[in-house]
Amino acid sequence: MASRITQRTRLVCLLLLAVSPLTACSLLNAPDRSKLEPHDAGVRDGDVDAGDAGDAGDAGDAGDAGDSGPMQEDCSAPGDEDGDGLINCDDFDCSGDPSCCSGGDTLIDESWPESFSLAWQKEPADGATRFPSVKSGGGTLTDFPSDTTTGILNRACQPLALGAELTTTFELTTSSCSRTVEDCEVAVVLTGATHIRRSGGFLDDIAIRMSAAGTLSVTQSGEVLGDADFDRGTAVDVVLTISPTVDERGRPALSASVTARNATIGTAPIVALLTDHVFLQQRFLRTDGTCAEVAGLGLAVQGLGDAVHVDRLRLSTLGCQNPTVFQPLPGGIGPHSLDATTTGMGGYTDGGVGAPSLFRARRATDQPWHVYAEVTSLDPELERFTHVGWAIAFSQTSTWTSDVWSAGGVAPSVRPFPFLGTAPPACLMVDGDCSPAQASYRDPFAYLIEDSTELQAVRLFFAYQASPSDAYEIAWTLRNSPGEDSDSFITILRPGPAPAAGDAGTPDATHLDPGCEELRDPAVFRVPNADPRMSAAWLLYTCRANGVSPSIHALPLRTTDWKIAPSSVPITLLSSEALGAFASAGVWGAEPVMDFTGEGDPLLRLWFMARSIAGVSSVGLAQASFKTSPAGELPPLEHFDANPVLSSRSPALGSCGSCAISDVAVSRADDATLRFLVARRADDRYSLMPLEQPWAHGSAP
Repeated sequence: MASRITQRTRLVCLLLLAVSPLTACSLLNAPDRSKLEPHDAGVRDGDVDAGDAGDAGDAGDAGDAGDSGPMQEDCSAPGDEDGDGLINCDDFDCSGDPSCCSGGDTLIDESWPESFSLAWQKEPADGATRFPSVKSGGGTLTDFPSDTTTGILNRACQPLALGAELTTTFELTTSSCSRTVEDCEVAVVLTGATHIRRSGGFLDDIAIRMSAAGTLSVTQSGEVLGDADFDRGTAVDVVLTISPTVDERGRPALSASVTARNATIGTAPIVALLTDHVFLQQRFLRTDGTCAEVAGLGLAVQGLGDAVHVDRLRLSTLGCQNPTVFQPLPGGIGPHSLDATTTGMGGYTDGGVGAPSLFRARRATDQPWHVYAEVTSLDPELERFTHVGWAIAFSQTSTWTSDVWSAGGVAPSVRPFPFLGTAPPACLMVDGDCSPAQASYRDPFAYLIEDSTELQAVRLFFAYQASPSDAYEIAWTLRNSPGEDSDSFITILRPGPAPAAGDAGTPDATHLDPGCEELRDPAVFRVPNADPRMSAAWLLYTCRANGVSPSIHALPLRTTDWKIAPSSVPITLLSSEALGAFASAGVWGAEPVMDFTGEGDPLLRLWFMARSIAGVSSVGLAQASFKTSPAGELPPLEHFDANPVLSSRSPALGSCGSCAISDVAVSRADDATLRFLVARRADDRYSLMPLEQPWAHGSAP
């Protein structure tokens, strides 16, 4: 092999995980530099930038800080380089590192039998008289015509957002070429195009090219990113690795690296054609086939002349952890499949359904999925003008992919009452059993009691309002089985100032949060401990007050009676000031999931809702390790750099730019999968959208 290895200037492009309705995708095409915005000064930017025309509420435009950030985690070193308590694969910095990926599925394994399979289409579809063929006996793609570039395109779109690895071998023959040896070449191309161009071949979002002269190069839109020379008459193994990452401005991105070696010489060194990460901008996404679930590109092989052949071609997913990638459920469940009707929650839910809580009961006979949700009989949009009452309803299914659930096995037509509250929950005037002044129940959170006999007893936390003139407070009720009806509950937290001197306080010694005028969205998690008596529980809730953006507070819970100790002081766990513009108008609706780090330490993963000043709501993610946290204290949260992880423009939600996300529920399916229910409004219809996300790290506590 010749000694020349050219290192090109590092190419930085951005993979914004947003959807376009166009049918072609271009993950890698270089941006128009004259239209790029300068780095924003100071705060991260989650809204529309001057250069983001038409891209309101980007799912990943949250990190436009122009200055360099703190040190990143070294994914191969044993320590905690960035000092956030998270090491290697547990750190967000390493989520896309190939060593932290779990391995995925084989997408293409083409050994080139004597005839092409139906998976490949010949290009150009018309106008060509000859196409590449397979060498007699199979195993090698060869015989590209010398008069024009032709090729073959795999008919499926290849998902890339969770990482992928492409391997192939080029055979450099000593055959002559009717053109110059530089012009005669074969290329493996990742492309957003659905057909080859009349001149120049497929649009190369990224391409690996081998010329008859022995130059192996990596190109994007015709620009050479890196190259190396090999001797003619040899075989060259090439590996392209793509993995998710975050660019220097905190936006979701993909990085690519390419290595090669002379396969003819067993001791030949590995050559890195791209030694730096290359961030790839996703401009257009195909939504057909597998790319409807995970963003990707097409795979093509093209050539000119018969001096270079292609041996086995293999493409597989890496299974990297990418918090910005969500997958719709298998079976074709649509975005409106789970609403008040299909969940069987009854006719009193005509106004809407939202704020879901999702969990899976662990019974000996089966493991059904349960959902509690807030429901109302009036359009929730009326809350801008008048009081709207709410109730809490219940539904379940034994099959997660079912598009019709049931209210505890009872048909909707014979279940006239909600789980908590009255039916109907809301009315504008006294009408039969409905009064505008009746109590309201919202924001359910189901905490599954682990030590119950049937492993299905539930302590349901919720926000309670005694009348329209009262503020919402936090309460809980105990159920021996999901769906069991009862109106008895215990209030544990109220908003308002501390009692005056000499005042005995509230009659039942309910704890107070003096900084809040209204309490909403309770959630509970328990930090596991080898000694169950030392296991701590925490209550998270949304603090709302006039003139202040909502924030998420935390208080410790006694596990003896599930109340708050009188001496406990509320902690502001998450606020808009710490997150940037995507959360500039506040955060709410914490959804905790306890996990373990690779070293076995408790790890809190926290999803939450956020709203920008522009009124765009989205889902953010943070996490914290309890490794060094003192007993009885919460560790600081590490925020995902590419927040928000989900918005109405995300591919999994159908890229509904006019939709509004209001709440999200998160639950483990197993050690490799998370399940979500996203509450959203689209075309004046309120529904719960089921999603899944691969999550390979940690194990269920």
